[in-house]
Amino acid sequence: QVPCIGFDNASASEHAVDHLVELGHRRIGMVAGLSFGNDRARARRSGVERGLAKHGLPIDPGLFIEKPYSHDDGREGLAELLNNEAPPTAIMCGNDVLAMGVMFEARDRGIAIPGDLSIIGFDNLPITSQLIPALTTIEVPSVPIGVASADAIVAHLTDGSPIVSKSFPAPFVLRATTQGPR
Repeated sequence: QVPCIGFDNASASEHAVDHLVELGHRRIGMVAGLSFGNDRARARRSGVERGLAKHGLPIDPGLFIEKPYSHDDGREGLAELLNNEAPPTAIMCGNDVLAMGVMFEARDRGIAIPGDLSIIGFDNLPITSQLIPALTTIEVPSVPIGVASADAIVAHLTDGSPIVSKSFPAPFVLRATTQGPR
């Protein structure tokens, strides 16, 4: 009901699922952020569910873990997902911090990334390109969003121009943490 200058979290997550399915993954899990009170976390999870449904894949509640955004919580998320009878071959994470935690836990358990497990983050934090392997992620277009938001507010305060919704693309950044399942 109010103008929004941002990007579509759900579509960005759905696109990540498309990538994983194209690689051959059929058991895709998610370590999501806490959805209570967080519309972005809910939208990212919704996009993953929408992507799975689009490809005719089951939405297994046991493969969706919600955690606060920390490395330790990402580690715990992977540990919980691995307790499944049929653990995922790929994991979409609610942000890059959770993804790094998943990567750290996988490393400590001897799980090869991407050989045994593909991982995708969300944000494109600067450090993600420096990880080994470099993290495949979704880039949050924060600079163009910030500039457009500031311009819209200044114009509104200056001459009463209406603030109009605008959506920016959230680019998929393909790096080294995804490949087809074994």
